[in-house]
Amino acid sequence: MKMRDSKAWDETIRLRTEGARILVDAAIAEHVQVYVHESVTFVYRDGSDRWLDEGAPTDAGNSAILRGALEGEREALRFSDAGGRGVVLRFGGFYGPDAASTQDTLRMAQLRRLPQFGSGANFFSSIYTVDAGRAVAAALHIPGGIYNVADDEPIRFHEYVDAVAKAARAQEPLHLPGFLGRWAFGEMWGYLSRSLRISNAKLKLASSWKPSVASAIFGWNLIASQSQQHAASSYAMAH
Repeated sequence: MKMRDSKAWDETIRLRTEGARILVDAAIAEHVQVYVHESVTFVYRDGSDRWLDEGAPTDAGNSAILRGALEGEREALRFSDAGGRGVVLRFGGFYGPDAASTQDTLRMAQLRRLPQFGSGANFFSSIYTVDAGRAVAAALHIPGGIYNVADDEPIRFHEYVDAVAKAARAQEPLHLPGFLGRWAFGEMWGYLSRSLRISNAKLKLASSWKPSVASAIFGWNLIASQSQQHAASSYAMAH
């Protein structure tokens, strides 16, 4: 998988850092009122079973990917310091019916290449892509600052892997030792293995936004249902 290679993230890091700096410079020069910056909830330090709000400690560690994410966030805060309204949205793990990465994840499950590493007891927070888009729209009308964008019910990582397997109609995921996680995911394993029980309360309080998909268990079931309906429709049209 390409994500195991840290070099594959170089362009993303540049977009989050150099790209953000250029955009903020232009926005300040043109007296733009609002700047919305995409970030990720993976920047938080492992929180065990605690709920993590926007004030929770962050930890980039040795990850160039996470250092880039936090550097990009500082550009949004620089925009606010210049008199604008800079909004940082820290998103949970994206998934949705139209996302290419979601289809790749389903194929991995079907090939039994999405195993459970270790106990999988860490919390994993997700966000359905439709709800992520609605959060971006809501961000245009909220005070500047940092906001978590995640579903209401973070689940344990082993529950997440099981939900994907069921959606893909795949065999039960393999259970492998935790130390093999880094071999499978590369640098990403350093934060995929963190326990991140993300709270979305601040964004809900600041706007009318709330996720329509409460948890990834429900979301992956929804994706499976939509896929079956699409397959049935395609079959009917072909016959």
